[in-house]
Amino acid sequence: MAPKVWRRIVYIKWKDSASQGAIARAFNIHKSFPRLIPCVLSVCEGMTFTDLADGGGAYPGVKEGEQNKGFHSAIELIFSCSTIEDLKASYFNHPAHIAAAKVIDPIIEDAWAMDWLEDRDTLVVPSSSTAVMKHLVFFEFNEGTSKAHRDALFAAWRNLPSQLPHVLAVSCDEPIRWERGDKRGYHAGLVVDLALTSSDGVKEIADYANSDAYQKINADLLAPIRKKYVVMDFAEHGFGMGAGRTSKL
Repeated sequence: MAPKVWRRIVYIKWKDSASQGAIARAFNIHKSFPRLIPCVLSVCEGMTFTDLADGGGAYPGVKEGEQNKGFHSAIELIFSCSTIEDLKASYFNHPAHIAAAKVIDPIIEDAWAMDWLEDRDTLVVPSSSTAVMKHLVFFEFNEGTSKAHRDALFAAWRNLPSQLPHVLAVSCDEPIRWERGDKRGYHAGLVVDLALTSSDGVKEIADYANSDAYQKINADLLAPIRKKYVVMDFAEHGFGMGAGRTSKL
């Protein structure tokens, strides 16, 4: 069976006792995975600004902490694996992951993961040299939302890079249901990669959220079915401030 491309998003709430140094060490360990674990194609991770007062400019009028529901950081991993069993064996049971868990798990209070499959032929991942604002959202939809409505929403999201030059890539889908995936009953995940030109990404998020293209999607397709959502935003500065698009696969 040919390998599939999996995207895994994990929201993390760190224990109050976790020091900044311990969290930084966890980030460094996670970002070593593409070098140590063959099935890991890329890792992005950062502390969200949605729980910080100085990030409030991206979401005016929203109560601090409401966007991220108390989670502090997020990690995005992209894998090449054939099946869930392959993912378990190649990633979760890999010695590097087992060793990392022994160091990192004791300082995590809560973690929430969501996984979905990508189309290898159309997947776009910004290069490591590109500065990116990562916008990640988990959604719960209203009961009775039709598959046709969900599919139309996903198609509209995926079309955003052709309408907004600063949108480098979009990934969205329904979660794969398995023992290490979403346990909270949410129905979709979304990742938007925005070209980062400011120091913190607040302007980029605001430009995206206030764009005519996003506002139309929100009014026509998202707002009518959105019940709950949790947002995580963080800047990945890369090695430069370019805005190019590079497929890594």
